[in-house]
Amino acid sequence: MTNRIRNLVTGICLIIIAAGLILWKLGKIALHFTIAGVGGFWLIVAIVLAAYVIAAIIDLNFSSIFFPLAIIAIIFRAPLGITALSPWIILIVAGLLTAAYEKIFPDPVKKELSHEYGNVNESEIGGKTLYHSISFGESTKYIRSDCLEKAGFKVTCGEINIYFDQVSVPSGEVSINTKTIFGETVLFIPKEWEIDNRVSVIGGDTSYGGAAPETCGVSVRCIITGKVRGGELRIERV
Repeated sequence: MTNRIRNLVTGICLIIIAAGLILWKLGKIALHFTIAGVGGFWLIVAIVLAAYVIAAIIDLNFSSIFFPLAIIAIIFRAPLGITALSPWIILIVAGLLTAAYEKIFPDPVKKELSHEYGNVNESEIGGKTLYHSISFGESTKYIRSDCLEKAGFKVTCGEINIYFDQVSVPSGEVSINTKTIFGETVLFIPKEWEIDNRVSVIGGDTSYGGAAPETCGVSVRCIITGKVRGGELRIERV
């Protein structure tokens, strides 16, 4: 299934679920079925999260399944016999498992890119290939490079802003891989660049903003790949 078809199907399913919730709250439809004593709105939430987990497993994106599973566990605490665990404890455990998984099984995008700058507190970074990841926080990076070819960014439960307005691409093509999991990634791309957005989105969104594109006689093609799971990728032209 192509990314475009997958995104279309996901969007339609979300619209149907949203419409169903509104009709249910207005009393137009009744939801009488339950699973293990859980029904109504929370059962729908659990079903959506279970579908998300299945999609993540299919994508081999195992690091993003712990938080959805944690929320499902919170919903079914009584049937699972874990009422002694508070929701906060379950969410903290999910966060620890996510961090542990990422340490044991590093992001393959990071392995592909040869350069990772050392000081995460630096706001300006440069190089031929770049990689940066952030979890549970916020980061802003200004790329200063005269030979950029590839860049990779991963956000988990956080926000990252990346500025490419001071970048030169002699090869005429640059590849940006983004992975956004329950967070927000904002890319500030020169308005003269041609953008080829190939990002797969499930339970999230991609949007464009900023200046109008000026791709007449374009000299740089920017290919954006990756995934958005329960978050947002924003592309701002500057």
